[in-house]
Amino acid sequence: VALLFWCFNIIGAFDAVYLASVGGLLSCMPWLSIAIGVFFITSESDEFVVIIVGNYFLIGVIISVLAQYGAYYLFRLKVFEFKFRIVGNFAEFFWYGLKYIISQLPAQLYGRIVIFLTGSIGATELGIYIYIKHIINALSQMVAVMRRIQFSYSFRGDFLPFSFSRPEFIFMIVFIFSVSFVAFVATITVDENSNARIIAEYFKYFIIGFGLWMYVSKVSNDFLLHDKSSAIAIINIFCTAVSIAIIYSYRNIYGLYAIVASELFMHLLQIVGFRLSFLYSVNRK
Repeated sequence: VALLFWCFNIIGAFDAVYLASVGGLLSCMPWLSIAIGVFFITSESDEFVVIIVGNYFLIGVIISVLAQYGAYYLFRLKVFEFKFRIVGNFAEFFWYGLKYIISQLPAQLYGRIVIFLTGSIGATELGIYIYIKHIINALSQMVAVMRRIQFSYSFRGDFLPFSFSRPEFIFMIVFIFSVSFVAFVATITVDENSNARIIAEYFKYFIIGFGLWMYVSKVSNDFLLHDKSSAIAIINIFCTAVSIAIIYSYRNIYGLYAIVASELFMHLLQIVGFRLSFLYSVNRK
Protein backbone atom coordinates (compact mmCIF):
# COMPACT_ATOMS: atom_id res chain seq x y z
CA VAL A 1 0.00 0.00 0.00
CA ALA A 2 2.83 2.38 0.90
CA LEU A 3 4.52 1.76 -2.46
CA LEU A 4 1.28 2.54 -4.28
CA PHE A 5 1.03 5.85 -2.45
CA TRP A 6 4.70 6.53 -3.24
CA CYS A 7 3.92 6.21 -6.94
CA PHE A 8 2.36 9.68 -6.64
CA ASN A 9 5.62 11.27 -5.45
CA ILE A 10 7.06 14.25 -7.35
CA ILE A 11 10.56 14.28 -5.86
CA GLY A 12 12.00 14.62 -9.36
CA ALA A 13 10.39 18.06 -9.72
CA PHE A 14 12.71 19.42 -7.02
CA ASP A 15 15.75 17.83 -8.65
CA ALA A 16 14.79 19.49 -11.94
CA VAL A 17 15.05 22.98 -10.41
CA TYR A 18 18.21 22.29 -8.37
CA LEU A 19 16.37 21.80 -5.07
CA ALA A 20 17.69 18.29 -4.40
CA SER A 21 18.17 19.21 -0.74
CA VAL A 22 14.43 19.82 -0.38
CA GLY A 23 13.59 16.61 -2.22
CA GLY A 24 16.01 14.64 -0.06
CA LEU A 25 14.48 16.05 3.13
CA LEU A 26 10.94 15.21 2.01
CA SER A 27 11.86 11.70 0.84
CA CYS A 28 13.31 10.76 4.25
CA MET A 29 9.99 11.25 6.06
CA PRO A 30 8.92 7.55 5.94
CA TRP A 31 12.14 6.50 7.66
CA LEU A 32 11.91 9.40 10.10
CA SER A 33 8.37 8.30 10.93
CA ILE A 34 9.63 4.81 11.81
CA ALA A 35 12.54 6.21 13.85
CA ILE A 36 10.17 8.33 15.94
CA GLY A 37 7.47 5.67 16.17
CA VAL A 38 9.67 2.91 17.59
CA PHE A 39 10.13 4.92 20.78
CA PHE A 40 6.43 4.44 21.53
CA ILE A 41 6.31 0.67 20.92
CA THR A 42 5.92 -1.20 24.21
CA SER A 43 4.81 -4.63 23.00
CA GLU A 44 7.32 -7.50 22.89
CA SER A 45 5.36 -9.39 20.25
CA ASP A 46 7.36 -9.55 16.99
CA GLU A 47 4.21 -9.74 14.86
CA PHE A 48 2.70 -6.69 16.54
CA VAL A 49 5.92 -4.71 16.13
CA VAL A 50 6.09 -5.55 12.40
CA ILE A 51 2.49 -4.35 11.92
CA ILE A 52 3.07 -1.14 13.85
CA VAL A 53 6.34 -0.33 12.03
CA GLY A 54 4.60 -0.96 8.70
CA ASN A 55 1.83 1.45 9.68
CA TYR A 56 4.37 4.08 10.72
CA PHE A 57 6.06 3.70 7.33
CA LEU A 58 2.73 4.09 5.52
CA ILE A 59 1.91 7.23 7.51
CA GLY A 60 5.36 8.62 6.71
CA VAL A 61 4.87 7.96 2.99
CA ILE A 62 1.48 9.71 2.96
CA ILE A 63 2.88 12.71 4.85
CA SER A 64 5.87 12.86 2.50
CA VAL A 65 3.76 12.80 -0.68
CA LEU A 66 1.37 15.46 0.65
CA ALA A 67 4.32 17.59 1.78
CA GLN A 68 5.84 17.33 -1.70
CA TYR A 69 2.74 18.81 -3.31
CA GLY A 70 2.60 21.48 -0.60
CA ALA A 71 6.27 22.37 -1.11
CA TYR A 72 5.75 22.46 -4.88
CA TYR A 73 3.21 25.24 -4.45
CA LEU A 74 5.13 26.90 -1.62
CA PHE A 75 8.18 27.31 -3.85
CA ARG A 76 5.93 28.17 -6.81
CA LEU A 77 7.67 25.73 -9.09
CA LYS A 78 6.76 25.54 -12.77
CA VAL A 79 8.12 22.13 -13.73
CA PHE A 80 4.68 21.07 -14.90
CA GLU A 81 1.17 22.45 -14.79
CA PHE A 82 -1.21 20.88 -12.30
CA LYS A 83 -4.76 20.02 -13.26
CA PHE A 84 -6.51 18.42 -10.33
CA ARG A 85 -8.16 15.55 -12.16
CA ILE A 86 -8.06 11.85 -11.44
CA VAL A 87 -7.42 11.20 -15.12
CA GLY A 88 -4.69 13.71 -15.83
CA ASN A 89 -1.65 14.74 -13.87
CA PHE A 90 -2.13 12.34 -10.98
CA ALA A 91 -2.67 9.33 -13.23
CA GLU A 92 0.48 10.30 -15.13
CA PHE A 93 2.47 10.71 -11.90
CA PHE A 94 1.26 7.34 -10.69
CA TRP A 95 2.25 5.62 -13.94
CA TYR A 96 5.76 7.09 -13.97
CA GLY A 97 6.19 6.32 -10.27
CA LEU A 98 5.02 2.75 -10.76
CA LYS A 99 7.44 2.20 -13.64
CA TYR A 100 10.30 3.53 -11.54
CA ILE A 101 9.47 1.27 -8.58
CA ILE A 102 9.22 -1.77 -10.87
CA SER A 103 12.61 -0.91 -12.41
CA GLN A 104 14.22 -0.81 -8.94
CA LEU A 105 12.41 -3.85 -7.52
CA PRO A 106 14.77 -6.52 -8.97
CA ALA A 107 17.76 -5.04 -7.14
CA GLN A 108 15.86 -4.96 -3.84
CA LEU A 109 14.70 -8.55 -4.20
CA TYR A 110 18.14 -9.65 -5.36
CA GLY A 111 19.84 -8.57 -2.14
CA ARG A 112 17.39 -10.47 0.02
CA ILE A 113 17.54 -13.64 -2.08
CA VAL A 114 21.35 -13.63 -1.99
CA ILE A 115 21.28 -13.33 1.82
CA PHE A 116 18.96 -16.36 1.95
CA LEU A 117 21.24 -18.38 -0.36
CA THR A 118 24.35 -17.32 1.55
CA GLY A 119 22.77 -18.60 4.74
CA SER A 120 22.70 -22.08 3.23
CA ILE A 121 26.51 -21.96 2.85
CA GLY A 122 27.10 -21.38 6.53
CA ALA A 123 26.59 -18.95 9.40
CA THR A 124 30.17 -17.65 9.18
CA GLU A 125 29.90 -16.93 5.46
CA LEU A 126 26.55 -15.24 6.00
CA GLY A 127 28.02 -13.02 8.70
CA ILE A 128 30.99 -12.07 6.51
CA TYR A 129 28.73 -11.29 3.55
CA ILE A 130 26.34 -9.13 5.59
CA TYR A 131 29.24 -7.26 7.24
CA ILE A 132 30.87 -6.51 3.88
CA LYS A 133 27.54 -5.48 2.37
CA HIS A 134 26.96 -3.04 5.24
CA ILE A 135 30.25 -1.33 4.40
CA ILE A 136 29.50 -1.29 0.68
CA ASN A 137 25.97 0.02 1.29
CA ALA A 138 27.43 2.87 3.34
CA LEU A 139 29.79 3.68 0.46
CA SER A 140 26.91 3.47 -2.01
CA GLN A 141 25.02 6.13 -0.02
CA MET A 142 27.94 8.49 -0.56
CA VAL A 143 27.80 7.78 -4.28
CA ALA A 144 24.00 8.20 -4.25
CA VAL A 145 24.36 11.72 -2.85
CA MET A 146 26.78 12.56 -5.65
CA ARG A 147 24.43 11.04 -8.21
CA ARG A 148 21.48 13.04 -6.84
CA ILE A 149 23.38 16.31 -7.14
CA GLN A 150 24.56 15.39 -10.62
CA PHE A 151 21.02 14.35 -11.55
CA SER A 152 19.81 17.93 -11.07
CA TYR A 153 22.29 19.24 -13.63
CA SER A 154 21.50 16.60 -16.25
CA PHE A 155 17.87 17.36 -17.02
CA ARG A 156 18.44 19.34 -20.18
CA GLY A 157 21.30 17.28 -21.55
CA ASP A 158 21.37 14.83 -24.43
CA PHE A 159 20.94 11.11 -23.90
CA LEU A 160 24.62 10.12 -23.48
CA PRO A 161 24.57 7.48 -20.72
CA PHE A 162 28.10 6.23 -21.42
CA SER A 163 29.68 9.67 -21.41
CA PHE A 164 31.62 10.53 -18.23
CA SER A 165 33.04 13.88 -17.25
CA ARG A 166 36.74 13.88 -16.40
CA PRO A 167 36.21 14.77 -12.68
CA GLU A 168 33.62 12.02 -12.32
CA PHE A 169 35.85 9.42 -13.95
CA ILE A 170 38.83 10.44 -11.81
CA PHE A 171 36.67 10.27 -8.69
CA MET A 172 35.57 6.72 -9.53
CA ILE A 173 39.14 5.53 -10.15
CA VAL A 174 40.61 7.17 -7.05
CA PHE A 175 37.73 6.02 -4.87
CA ILE A 176 37.96 2.38 -5.89
CA PHE A 177 41.77 2.36 -5.78
CA SER A 178 41.82 3.87 -2.29
CA VAL A 179 39.36 1.43 -0.78
CA SER A 180 40.99 -1.53 -2.54
CA PHE A 181 44.43 -0.46 -1.29
CA VAL A 182 43.19 -0.31 2.30
CA ALA A 183 41.72 -3.81 1.96
CA PHE A 184 44.93 -5.12 0.39
CA VAL A 185 47.09 -3.66 3.17
CA ALA A 186 44.79 -5.28 5.74
CA THR A 187 45.26 -8.70 4.14
CA ILE A 188 49.05 -8.53 4.42
CA THR A 189 49.44 -6.78 7.79
CA VAL A 190 46.65 -8.17 9.97
CA ASP A 191 47.06 -11.50 11.77
CA GLU A 192 46.34 -14.39 9.42
CA ASN A 193 43.68 -15.99 11.62
CA SER A 194 41.88 -12.81 12.62
CA ASN A 195 38.35 -11.98 11.49
CA ALA A 196 39.58 -8.68 10.04
CA ARG A 197 41.97 -10.56 7.74
CA ILE A 198 39.21 -12.87 6.50
CA ILE A 199 36.80 -9.98 5.88
CA ALA A 200 39.47 -7.93 4.08
CA GLU A 201 40.33 -10.93 1.88
CA TYR A 202 36.77 -11.09 0.53
CA PHE A 203 36.21 -7.33 0.65
CA LYS A 204 38.94 -6.57 -1.89
CA TYR A 205 37.04 -8.66 -4.43
CA PHE A 206 33.57 -7.34 -3.59
CA ILE A 207 34.83 -3.76 -3.97
CA ILE A 208 35.60 -4.47 -7.64
CA GLY A 209 31.92 -5.25 -8.12
CA PHE A 210 31.11 -1.99 -6.34
CA GLY A 211 33.23 -0.15 -8.91
CA LEU A 212 31.20 -1.71 -11.71
CA TRP A 213 28.01 -0.83 -9.83
CA MET A 214 29.10 2.84 -9.76
CA TYR A 215 29.34 2.71 -13.54
CA VAL A 216 25.99 0.93 -13.88
CA SER A 217 24.26 3.38 -11.54
CA LYS A 218 25.41 6.33 -13.64
CA VAL A 219 24.15 4.74 -16.86
CA SER A 220 20.90 3.69 -15.15
CA ASN A 221 20.33 7.25 -13.92
CA ASP A 222 20.64 8.60 -17.46
CA PHE A 223 18.19 5.98 -18.73
CA LEU A 224 15.76 6.97 -15.97
CA LEU A 225 16.23 10.64 -16.76
CA HIS A 226 15.11 10.02 -20.35
CA ASP A 227 12.05 7.97 -19.36
CA LYS A 228 13.52 4.57 -20.13
CA SER A 229 12.53 2.84 -16.89
CA SER A 230 11.03 -0.08 -18.87
CA ALA A 231 14.47 -0.84 -20.31
CA ILE A 232 15.99 -0.63 -16.81
CA ALA A 233 13.40 -3.09 -15.48
CA ILE A 234 13.93 -5.62 -18.28
CA ILE A 235 17.73 -5.47 -18.03
CA ASN A 236 17.74 -5.70 -14.22
CA ILE A 237 15.27 -8.60 -14.10
CA PHE A 238 17.28 -10.61 -16.60
CA CYS A 239 20.70 -9.87 -15.08
CA THR A 240 19.67 -10.50 -11.46
CA ALA A 241 18.00 -13.76 -12.48
CA VAL A 242 21.23 -14.93 -14.16
CA SER A 243 23.26 -13.95 -11.09
CA ILE A 244 20.92 -15.78 -8.71
CA ALA A 245 21.08 -18.88 -10.91
CA ILE A 246 24.90 -18.84 -10.75
CA ILE A 247 24.91 -18.43 -6.97
CA TYR A 248 22.35 -21.18 -6.51
CA SER A 249 24.35 -23.59 -8.70
CA TYR A 250 27.85 -22.95 -7.34
CA ARG A 251 27.46 -21.61 -3.77
CA ASN A 252 28.18 -24.96 -2.14
CA ILE A 253 31.29 -25.47 -4.28
CA TYR A 254 32.97 -22.06 -4.24
CA GLY A 255 31.28 -20.39 -1.26
CA LEU A 256 31.45 -16.58 -1.19
CA TYR A 257 33.63 -16.56 -4.29
CA ALA A 258 30.59 -17.76 -6.24
CA ILE A 259 28.74 -14.64 -5.07
CA VAL A 260 31.69 -12.40 -5.98
CA ALA A 261 31.90 -13.90 -9.47
CA SER A 262 28.13 -13.79 -10.02
CA GLU A 263 27.90 -10.12 -9.04
CA LEU A 264 30.81 -9.17 -11.30
CA PHE A 265 29.18 -11.03 -14.18
CA MET A 266 25.80 -9.44 -13.38
CA HIS A 267 27.19 -5.90 -13.57
CA LEU A 268 29.09 -6.63 -16.78
CA LEU A 269 25.89 -8.08 -18.22
CA GLN A 270 24.00 -4.95 -17.19
CA ILE A 271 26.56 -2.76 -18.96
CA VAL A 272 26.18 -4.83 -22.13
CA GLY A 273 22.38 -4.70 -21.83
CA PHE A 274 22.32 -0.93 -21.39
CA ARG A 275 24.71 -0.53 -24.29
CA LEU A 276 22.54 -2.62 -26.61
CA SER A 277 19.44 -0.73 -25.47
CA PHE A 278 21.18 2.59 -26.10
CA LEU A 279 22.27 1.52 -29.60
CA TYR A 280 18.73 0.33 -30.35
CA SER A 281 17.23 3.68 -29.29
CA VAL A 282 19.79 5.56 -31.43
CA ASN A 283 19.10 3.42 -34.50
CA ARG A 284 15.37 3.97 -34.16
CA LYS A 285 15.78 7.72 -34.59
